[in-house]
Amino acid sequence: MFVYKPLSNPRDSIRLLRVVGEFQVVGVCLIMSFHIDGCLPYLALSYAWDSQAADKWIWLDGKKFDVMSNLHDVLGTFCAIGLRQWVWIDTISVDQNSDAKKSQQVQPMPSIYKRAEKALGWAVLQTRSKS
Repeated sequence: MFVYKPLSNPRDSIRLLRVVGEFQVVGVCLIMSFHIDGCLPYLALSYAWDSQAADKWIWLDGKKFDVMSNLHDVLGTFCAIGLRQWVWIDTISVDQNSDAKKSQQVQPMPSIYKRAEKALGWAVLQTRSKS
């Protein structure tokens, strides 16, 4: 199971993710922390969380990490189009297991989006079945 490494300063550091390897087989991703003022160019992803439970998983730094299917689809699409850029994704980049850490890491979100090379949005269209 994946365990977050502490950020040196949660208000000035961010975690970025990068898909490596062949995602369609099993999602293999790398996560690293950077000081926000000196980090590599990155994309910031915003997507619909819905009320989905984590029903898929990826390999994150060699450890299993549960994700929702819509995020799994996003990462699979990144791989399919050859996007190997660093990405900030709130559900992975922010430690969701600790309310205190989450609170600290959510505060710089406006700056995270502002400093991103591009901000991407991912929407999932759902059809309702007729009963």
